[in-house]
Amino acid sequence: MVSKFDSIMDRKVDIYIRQSIRLNSTVRVGMIILGVVGFSIFLLLFSLSSQVGHMNQGVKQMTRHFAQVDENMLQVNRVLRHIETRMALMSPLEQEMRQAQEVTQSLHQNIETIQQSMGEVSKHMNQLQQRMQVVNQRLAGMQAAVGGVGYETHQISKPLRKLP
Repeated sequence: MVSKFDSIMDRKVDIYIRQSIRLNSTVRVGMIILGVVGFSIFLLLFSLSSQVGHMNQGVKQMTRHFAQVDENMLQVNRVLRHIETRMALMSPLEQEMRQAQEVTQSLHQNIETIQQSMGEVSKHMNQLQQRMQVVNQRLAGMQAAVGGVGYETHQISKPLRKLP
């Protein structure tokens, strides 16, 4: 019995040794797997941190661009306020332009009236010129007649000159 007991105990110890070898192997494999997982996590974290660095640079560039866009928008707003100020000045100018247009139309009508009057004056001047030509012709005729009267008077007065 003791030998049986001893044999059972040896088997039991042998089973415990095998189990401990398996457990030791399993723990080693688990440690290796944990090491590989840890290394993978390290690589993943390193990759993410480098990506975050790139993203941080991109965000900084975007912030600079947004600042430039904001500055440009401020300039656009200043220009728009300036335009609004100028447009406010356009209303009185528009009224003055309407008044100037009315004055121009009145001047145009007056010029047309003057032009018509000048046409009438020109017509009257032409009639006056024609009448003056008629007068000149009559004066020329009268001058010839007076010249003829003078000649005849001179002819008639020749005998009277002989008288003492």
